[in-house]
Amino acid sequence: ATAGAPFSPPARGLKEGISTEADKAAPKTAPNGGGGGGGTGAGDEPAALGARLAAFAVGCLGAPSAAKAGTRLGLMGSANEEEFRHVLWHLETLSRQRAAKLAGVDFRCVSEGEAAEGAPDAPKMSSCSEAFALALREACGIGLADLFAKLPGDGQGRADLLRVFEMAEKRGPQPGANPPAGGAVAGDAVADMRALCPDMPGDYVENAGDLPHVTSAALAAAEAQLNSEVLEASWTTDMIAVNIVRSAFAHVVEPGAQQPQTTSALLSCISGRCSSKRPALGKSALRALTELAERRLGPSEEACADTAWTDAAQPAFGACLNAARGTKLVARLAEDTLLTVAQRVSQEADYSVAVRDLAACIAAEASGRMPQAAVVGSGLKILALLAPGLAAVEAGSAAAGDAKAAIAAAAAVCSDVLDNRKLAPAFSQARATHAALPAAEEAAAEAAVAAEEAPAAEAPAAEPPREEP
Repeated sequence: ATAGAPFSPPARGLKEGISTEADKAAPKTAPNGGGGGGGTGAGDEPAALGARLAAFAVGCLGAPSAAKAGTRLGLMGSANEEEFRHVLWHLETLSRQRAAKLAGVDFRCVSEGEAAEGAPDAPKMSSCSEAFALALREACGIGLADLFAKLPGDGQGRADLLRVFEMAEKRGPQPGANPPAGGAVAGDAVADMRALCPDMPGDYVENAGDLPHVTSAALAAAEAQLNSEVLEASWTTDMIAVNIVRSAFAHVVEPGAQQPQTTSALLSCISGRCSSKRPALGKSALRALTELAERRLGPSEEACADTAWTDAAQPAFGACLNAARGTKLVARLAEDTLLTVAQRVSQEADYSVAVRDLAACIAAEASGRMPQAAVVGSGLKILALLAPGLAAVEAGSAAAGDAKAAIAAAAAVCSDVLDNRKLAPAFSQARATHAALPAAEEAAAEAAVAAEEAPAAEAPAAEPPREEP
């Protein structure tokens, strides 16, 4: 490899390791199947063939489990034949990179050496090399051309790779909840949710009023789904759950049934889906936050939802900033949602809480490993719109000290952004935001001084005035 020769020696060594891993895993699922060397893989069951493929990938990547191997491959759902071939090409690329790392060789040098030598088995884009195809055949007992048709399918002509790599939705009991009777898990709630709402679309719907009506049982199942761990593999189920929640708040659930309530736990669960890699799920979660922020609380909710948005402010702000890293449409929707949520937090608590929490989220983004100027600029833009609200702090109010601390935090964020050259495109917005602070800072300082002097000024007024004769 160091001399620029073809990458066949590491591939042969890797192939032997893969075959060994496949032989170890094969007896668990297909005792009568052959692991290589022209075995009877063509007659194996789809599940057994899928287990062999998963074991092959585990050996290629050195992953501890099939699910970890699928995560490294970036699997998020079923795949057609073209997508499946691309997954195999990606698997070969990762395995060759791992072999080069174990050999202490730069993978780029190996690839350039193969291209220079004109190796016949050099892999092309989205096509596997002959050596890799041979190793795959020995591990699975079936050729590359027939492998796709023999794998477990999803009923729509595609290979169910999530089932093959054991990444299908596995839900455990909710955190802090008692285990269900009979050993049932939350996965039953997912099945109930789909059964109770068969017409609920699994795609982005802009207007929640266009979604079909749901029942209180479907809403409970959706909340259980959102309360579980956030997994990219379950994005379709999360999408349906978010749409059920949106429909429940847009329509009357059932006459006489308890209506849905806005809680901090629900807001945090929805915020966790805003930064999904799937644009449809991210937009649906952002739209749900916007609808809940614009919604007026009912008489039965006012007592229990006074601090819902205050408690969920930071998770919601952070989710909007993370979502701004996505596509242009998602970033635009994230900025609008961030403004709406910030205004709702300001109304529920005060501007000090909104400015303080938003400044903390912007600071975390600016000090991150790979900050994005566009994301920081969007946060600073909303911060500049909130800053004038701090000038309305009344003298002597209890919020004077909080307003002063919030302004100091906002000013510190602007200074940190201006000191970071990586965020040069956001310098103009940082200066504009900092320019919007002095008026509010002066008002807050005066309010703090007035609050300190208020007790001394009120002491002489306690004596009754003397009457002149």
